[in-house]
Amino acid sequence: MAGLPKEQSSRRSGRSVRPQVFFDAHEPITHGKAREYGDTENPALTAFVGSLWAELHSADATPVPRCPHCAGARGRLHQRANEYHAVPYFRCADCRRLYTRLTGSPIARLRFAKKMPEFFRLLSQPVPLEEVSRRLGVEYGAVSNWLMRFRQLIALHARSRRPLDAACQARPEIPPARRVSEMRP
Repeated sequence: MAGLPKEQSSRRSGRSVRPQVFFDAHEPITHGKAREYGDTENPALTAFVGSLWAELHSADATPVPRCPHCAGARGRLHQRANEYHAVPYFRCADCRRLYTRLTGSPIARLRFAKKMPEFFRLLSQPVPLEEVSRRLGVEYGAVSNWLMRFRQLIALHARSRRPLDAACQARPEIPPARRVSEMRP
């Protein structure tokens, strides 16, 4: 087995030689046989996450989103998407700062954008993160970070799409706090 000590013996002399330890530094000790994982993708989840990604990574300059810095609605197109910038940049007329649709979102500054569609497909499968990182050719920490950020994005999307009245009705009425003087007998 790779990475584990191997014993050697001298078969010609019939006596065993003191075992020598050999390690393969290129293969981890925990590496086992490749396991087959089923391809049970959830197409609805893959399409949903893909649509969130496409909405934020849209190269279309309209509609102009609100400024994530000051929530101003007077933003205008600053720079169209080009070969250097995949998404358009906008400038807020109120705070004069530049922003994109990704600014302030959980998936801002994610690397390897071309690997995301395959990640979305694997996101909806019961596959360990080690296997996902192996299939995508990305480090485990990066895949773990992607998973955390997409969970945040889905939670943020679910909160923003929920009607306000339903959110207020779902929260139980909390009685007003009593003063310390009222608590003493």
